[in-house]
Amino acid sequence: MQFNDILGQDVLKKELIKQANSSRLHHAHMFVGKMGFGTLAVALAFVQYLFCENKNENDSCGECPQCKKVGTLNHPDVHYTFPTFKDKQKSEELIPSFRNMVSEKKAIFDTNDWLSEHKEKNLKIRNVEIQEILNTFNTYSLEGGFRVQVIWMVEMLEKEINKILKILEEPNPDSLFILVAQSTDFILPTVLSRCNIHKLKKHQNETLSHYIQEIEPGISENKLRPILTFADGDQIAALRYLDDMEQEDSIENTVLSFLRGTVNFEKRPSKNINELIETALFVANQKREYQILFLEHLNHFFSELVVFKFTQTSTAQENYQKALQYFSAQVEVDQIEFAQQEIDKIYSIVDTPALSKFYFISLALKLCKAMSRKEFLIHHKYL
Repeated sequence: MQFNDILGQDVLKKELIKQANSSRLHHAHMFVGKMGFGTLAVALAFVQYLFCENKNENDSCGECPQCKKVGTLNHPDVHYTFPTFKDKQKSEELIPSFRNMVSEKKAIFDTNDWLSEHKEKNLKIRNVEIQEILNTFNTYSLEGGFRVQVIWMVEMLEKEINKILKILEEPNPDSLFILVAQSTDFILPTVLSRCNIHKLKKHQNETLSHYIQEIEPGISENKLRPILTFADGDQIAALRYLDDMEQEDSIENTVLSFLRGTVNFEKRPSKNINELIETALFVANQKREYQILFLEHLNHFFSELVVFKFTQTSTAQENYQKALQYFSAQVEVDQIEFAQQEIDKIYSIVDTPALSKFYFISLALKLCKAMSRKEFLIHHKYL
């Protein structure tokens, strides 16, 4: 992985090159940001630059033996830890799969992709990894250079990371920690204080726009605008939205079907809410990654609704525009806020397949009340 392979992040790339060439390189680096910002990719490019035998002022050479071994995740002195799916399952068991994903996706993937690749629903960095990490840092490098430990999604170590605090603070000479996280919210302050933290910024719309047009030459402005709005600087989100647009039965259509079922709910007999229940059950029976995307699209619709309500403008596609016009005249901001809060609650429980039907039907009924002003006020006891 070279810096040149990565979209944007030019300021950070220059800073990392400067630090790599410094005589006082920090022993622990944490890269923080959504994976769609290039977080893992930047971390891996930094490692390759450190090992490169012919590095220049802008990038690693990509051709020397060290570059080739690091670039293919085959260097004996670079070790990888990442979330696995079964109790006591070690990262080393899945390194061929991880290596393939890094190669195929140029390290632009997240935990949803990782789960989908293995048809799994839950993941975690297991406790057994701690001893593996300690073993790595109790020995010296095999090739006489750096000895590196890369931990992807380090926040999933949770409190177990306490056990490696000592080597984070006092590592062997030429030993490096490269930690990759989406957020620092669940990482102990004692760990953060021992790291040089690099925060990745979301991609600018112009950068992401050029990227999408390279993938989809000739894409119209009407199709490009909603992708950029939905992605909000996230390369992975942009790719998923683009892929969904090309599907005959898109997630956007599922969202519209779901929303149609909430209209005039308080005036309708139970036999007429079939579309709503059928859509909720359809989503509940899909894979986890589909459910996550559905919730993201649904949440995005309500975010667009707030903007449309006050500006009467939107970047959404034509089929969403009609729904925005209708709901804008029907609901107030507090109803939209309630709806988004209920959607947010579901994110954390889509990993429970046995309860998916219950949760998505419950969400449907709560949004029905949210979309009806009378039901909403009664529900919140404002009257």
